[in-house]
Amino acid sequence: AFVTAISFAGVYLMIKRAIESWYLWAIADIISVPLFIYKGYHVTALQYAIFLILVYLGYKEWLRDFNQNK
Repeated sequence: AFVTAISFAGVYLMIKRAIESWYLWAIADIISVPLFIYKGYHVTALQYAIFLILVYLGYKEWLRDFNQNK
């Protein structure tokens, strides 16, 4: 439930175009990867590890756009 709540908050912040939404996505993915490994869902854990890479790339892109629009 905690990861779901963080994800909902991340969606809300993303709708508001807040760069902080990427922090919440990262936290959710960092928690999810070991949780899925523990539960034996290795493919899903890999998927969330890939999501974590996408979070990093998305954050960099948003930060670059944010700094250009200042």
